Amino acid sequence: MTQQTRITLQFNLGTDVFGDEIYREKRFNNIKGMATDEAIEEVALALGTLQQHTLQAVVRNNSYRLV
Repeated sequence: MTQQTRITLQFNLGTDVFGDEIYREKRFNNIKGMATDEAIEEVALALGTLQQHTLQAVVRNNSYRLV
């Protein structure tokens, strides 16, 4: 059983003076572990539209208790 789920939204802020991409991340903790990938993706995309910068990636991180 999933103990904790966290999602990370990665945003592309553009390029630096050397032409390298600049990224920033926003993390959301305490997501329901039973949430489907599709539901999380839908919410993440909705949150991405509210941001100034372009949403580059969404990462789901699940933690489990083994013992």
